Amino acid sequence: MQWQTILYIVLSSVLLLVVIFLFLLLLRNIYFTNKTKQVERKRIDLQRDETKNNAKIKQCSVISASDSAYKSVCEQLNNIKDQLEKQRNDLNEKIKNLNELITSRNHFKLLKQFHIFKQEIKKYQKTLAIFDNTASVFDSQWQKIDDKSTTYLDIIEEFKKILNKQKPLIKNLYPKLEEKIQITSRFNNDMDSKKYKGKFDEAQNVADAVANDLTNLYYLITQARQYEYLMYESLPNKILQTKNDKNIDKNFSSIFDEQYTKLQKLLGEWENKKYSALQGEIKNLLNSYLETVQKIKMGQEIKKLRENTNDVIFGSFVKIKDLYKKISSEIPITNIKKAYNLVENKYQKWQENRKIIKIVPTTQEYWESVCDFYFWYNMVHLNYKIEQDTSQYFNQRIFEVKQLYLETISDELIPNEQVIADYKNNLNDLFNNYFKKARSWSKVQEVWDDFVSQLSYITMALIKNKEYKNLYDKLKLIVSSNQVFLNKNNNLNKYKDKLKIIDLNIRITNNYKDAYFELKKYLKKENYNVQ
Repeated sequence: MQWQTILYIVLSSVLLLVVIFLFLLLLRNIYFTNKTKQVERKRIDLQRDETKNNAKIKQCSVISASDSAYKSVCEQLNNIKDQLEKQRNDLNEKIKNLNELITSRNHFKLLKQFHIFKQEIKKYQKTLAIFDNTASVFDSQWQKIDDKSTTYLDIIEEFKKILNKQKPLIKNLYPKLEEKIQITSRFNNDMDSKKYKGKFDEAQNVADAVANDLTNLYYLITQARQYEYLMYESLPNKILQTKNDKNIDKNFSSIFDEQYTKLQKLLGEWENKKYSALQGEIKNLLNSYLETVQKIKMGQEIKKLRENTNDVIFGSFVKIKDLYKKISSEIPITNIKKAYNLVENKYQKWQENRKIIKIVPTTQEYWESVCDFYFWYNMVHLNYKIEQDTSQYFNQRIFEVKQLYLETISDELIPNEQVIADYKNNLNDLFNNYFKKARSWSKVQEVWDDFVSQLSYITMALIKNKEYKNLYDKLKLIVSSNQVFLNKNNNLNKYKDKLKIIDLNIRITNNYKDAYFELKKYLKKENYNVQ
């Protein structure tokens, strides 16, 4: 029994030693793997730095060819480059040695050499900082201009595509717009040329001018169809047709001639105007034309009124006189008498003022008095009509509410909320007991307010749920088309998992408002720019 205990202890000790050995071996492998990655990163960084430095020296060389002031900078950069080259060669040699030590698994030598390597890296980085600081006199400005040039070229190419799509619809504007794009493109090339010469301030001025031109082009191109229609079709045709109308007073011809002349002038020089100025001139021309046409119509109406108003007003007065005699004999109402006396007074005043300048105000006053009379005349019959109309109105309302109830209650997008569930049960009882066979207002009057109120609540909840469903579907569509976001940091799988959770909640609650805001909250958390 004693020897078995001893054997157990020995075996346990051996097993423990094996576990410790394996653990240490694992740590050792992790250590060497980590060092391998660190060394490889440094090697890549050195290559990247060399590429960047060569690019900066090339930029300096290009600039110094036009501006001798940069030659001293280029010399300094070349001198520093030589230092960096020597340091890089030394570092690459050390990287080679470190890789050999990693391969041979020589831990202690690797630890010592890696410490030396880090010290050399610090020296290299100091030299690199001096290089970057020396190049900063042109590098950042070069990069800014370069970025703007690239962006502007992309925008110009996009404008060309948009313009070509619209070409069949803007035949008159197309050549000039195409020319303006080409001019802007040449300005962009000029900006690059000044960059190569080291004239960064001048290049920035050109960049600002190009930005303004692109803004102007954006509005001109996006509004091109509207401008084409107004300037070449609508306005010229309307001006000429109205001018040549035989029914138009010839005194207005000079106004239309002036408008047409302004339009022709605009057609000849529109390409030299900013979009805001062009839009303003088109708007002024259109308003001028419409105001002139309105004046013509008003003149024609006044003339027509003068010719036809006698019979109309006389006929209306005779009719009111007859109505007054009839109603006053049945029901003596003071307000009716006052209204009739006012009509009679305005009619006499209208007869006495037959001049053109007076006909409009006196006619207006007469018709106002007529309206006042008819108001009081209709009040006499109102009670009877109200009784008839009320019954007809509420019967129609009952029918409409029943239809709305049947449509709403069967909609699949009603949210699964307790309040709505209670309302649905209550509405079902009210509908079956009161509305289903109702043929008159009296049958439903006592429950009408409760029924309409609860139905309105459900209807509004349904409408909002549909709106949020639309927003939710749109947001999913937008996110699903954003490959940059989905392919970043495993976002696609996380996004799918989130949608599964949200869709599960939708099946339970049928609430798209919560779904929309939950998805929006998740996207904000994932740094997605939600509009």
